[in-house]
Amino acid sequence: VTGRLKDFAPHAKIVHLDIDPAEMGKNVKPAAALLGDVRTSLQMLNKEIEAGDRREWRDSIRAIQEQHPSLVVREGTAKPLPQEVIRALYEATKGDAYIVTGVG
Repeated sequence: VTGRLKDFAPHAKIVHLDIDPAEMGKNVKPAAALLGDVRTSLQMLNKEIEAGDRREWRDSIRAIQEQHPSLVVREGTAKPLPQEVIRALYEATKGDAYIVTGVG
């Protein structure tokens, strides 16, 4: 969907958390905009969020991961691909981490 932002998660409600007000809603109009440091802001938000039962959602994600494993075949390069880095982080944290990336 690079270059076609309207096609990225068309039914999602975007929450934009940024420390720089100039970046707020710059590329995608968020449903909610939060200005602040990510560490402090997420700590505050986590205190307010009630944990729900997400077993069904997690099971559906696991099923998708099993049906569509990330397969990368390369020869002779020492520089890891982004998906290899994400896979290594996932394995190192035993899946107990949220990994996010930016476009820049």
